[in-house]
Amino acid sequence: MSTFLKILFAAALLLMPHMITSAHAQDAAEAEVKKLPIYIEDVRVFGRWTIDDNTGVYRGIIVRSGTDTVTARFFLQWLMAGADGTQSIHSTTEIKELSELKTNIVDYRIEMDADGLAMFIDTLNIATDDDTTFELFINSPEDYEFSPSTN
Repeated sequence: MSTFLKILFAAALLLMPHMITSAHAQDAAEAEVKKLPIYIEDVRVFGRWTIDDNTGVYRGIIVRSGTDTVTARFFLQWLMAGADGTQSIHSTTEIKELSELKTNIVDYRIEMDADGLAMFIDTLNIATDDDTTFELFINSPEDYEFSPSTN
């Protein structure tokens, strides 16, 4: 066997575990995505946060229910990466005031500033055809302000 073929064979042996692991990770991710409940209709990752010595990103999740009259709930999660690179959920907060309105979320926009996270949430009540924008100011998982938009 030529030196070139020996090197090529050795390289293939070295890369094979990575290729198998990568394929397995892709299969695992696909399996997890297929398990997502159908009422989870919108997931977005955005921004950065710091609490004490922890840092990470936000994840917004919209959960919808109903067929004729659609209502939505909004959850905000604080995701963080461990020292080994694995992701975990630091905190989860439901914006209960929004859920109590029994309206649908059409869209939301995000603004980050030094004080925290500002969100502008567009809603539509299908029963009344009423569209309203709300402001959500997030300071921490336990501290937020929710109100109709002043614009």
